[in-house]
Amino acid sequence: MEGLSPEKSYSKLPLLSRSLSDNQENNELQPKPVHSRMKPWWMLLVWIASASLLVMSTVFITLATVSHEDHHHHHHQYKQQTSGIQSQRITKDQPLHCGKSVDEAIRLGCTFDPMSLQWLRPECRRTGNDEYLEFLGGNLTYWVDRNGSTPVHDLSRQVNDDGFWGQQRQHVAHCAFVYVRLIEAATTDGIYDRKTWSPHHAKHCASVLLNWAMRAPDMTDAKQWAHVSFGTCWQRGGL
Repeated sequence: MEGLSPEKSYSKLPLLSRSLSDNQENNELQPKPVHSRMKPWWMLLVWIASASLLVMSTVFITLATVSHEDHHHHHHQYKQQTSGIQSQRITKDQPLHCGKSVDEAIRLGCTFDPMSLQWLRPECRRTGNDEYLEFLGGNLTYWVDRNGSTPVHDLSRQVNDDGFWGQQRQHVAHCAFVYVRLIEAATTDGIYDRKTWSPHHAKHCASVLLNWAMRAPDMTDAKQWAHVSFGTCWQRGGL
């Protein structure tokens, strides 16, 4: 019955004889190993290359996974930090201030806003300031005294309680552009100065504009076209 296995060859079974010892019988029954021939050299190279590729792929996948998890972790931390900053509200109870002196204001990073005559932090919106200066030709005239004999040379440093005096045209222009800033503040979520948020200042500017507007000529003539419409109303969006 030889040749039944491609791997091993078997010798004939020995005759059962009581004279044989158990060890001899077992040894005779054990299959004899057949040594296979050496595989070709190119098969060995293929095996080595395949094993190397498998190891390299495993290392690459591991490094890529660790790198992705590390990036995701840092990105998540950054989003948490930035979202915390963005969600922090600047309220009236804890406003961004500029101190109580010019030197302190400068140390805090504040700059002078000519339209509102205030030192303001960089975060405060300056809407209307450029248009205000352009409308006045870039010339702001103020005096230390009411007679207009002593001009103010550095407007940004006139912070004493005595105040100063200016041209009425600058006051009217200030009030006009205050409303430009106010409408932006009412429709956005920006940070604005105390004069912009002040109802008292808004009413004051309305009085100034009406007072000087009513002095214009032809105020009672038919000059302005108008019509009636059906309006819509809504509340300010949630912040």
